[in-house]
Amino acid sequence: VQTCALPISTVKDLIKLRKESKAKNPLLPAEGPRGAHKKEFHAVPESKNSKIAIKFPGSDRSIVLRSQQRIARYTDEKRQNQGLHNVIQFFMYATMTNSIFTKLKGAIFGFVLTFLTKWAFWRNQIIKYPKFYSLGAFSHEGPSLEQVENTKFHLDFYGKGVNGAMIKTRVSGPDPGYIGTAAMVSCAAATILEDEKMMPGEGGVMTTAFGFRDTKLYERLEKRGLVFETLN
Repeated sequence: VQTCALPISTVKDLIKLRKESKAKNPLLPAEGPRGAHKKEFHAVPESKNSKIAIKFPGSDRSIVLRSQQRIARYTDEKRQNQGLHNVIQFFMYATMTNSIFTKLKGAIFGFVLTFLTKWAFWRNQIIKYPKFYSLGAFSHEGPSLEQVENTKFHLDFYGKGVNGAMIKTRVSGPDPGYIGTAAMVSCAAATILEDEKMMPGEGGVMTTAFGFRDTKLYERLEKRGLVFETLN
């Protein structure tokens, strides 16, 4: 909860920094018609209305968009000279069971994070008593070993090209909060050590997609139980 409460409380500062950054480095345009997030609580594709989705509140979308910009600027000068940037549009959602209870629970938790975190007193309360304010979703005790071992995750990606072609891919693996995260961090560290020559030569602060795009990170992750699939 702390990793959610603290960043959200400084979102105004982040918006200001991003505006300043865009003024200095205008974004390259994405190809195709401009898209937008779907309305909140829309039905998840292929779920037969059993699951609904809301806009994901994390920073993942921003990281993907910045990765796209960095890759387009520094890795394909020929396409840039032709006015083509190959920048995708990306929208991310969190899914939940389609029921009144989950909608209410999601709305309450959303209110707690986006409204109460504006004040230091409430931020401290949320961090101190996460189980109460998250309605049992988070706690200082953490999950049991059995829960960790039985937890899995998967992310589905639905893509549509400017020519109308469709693709669906999936990333899945073990518990993302403990086993999965440990695997990702350790594999990333090994990649920096062993594939340094495959990474951008200038170094510095960069997103993982830009930094690791030509390395063997995927192969290492697959050995640790993560699965990358093209479903159709």
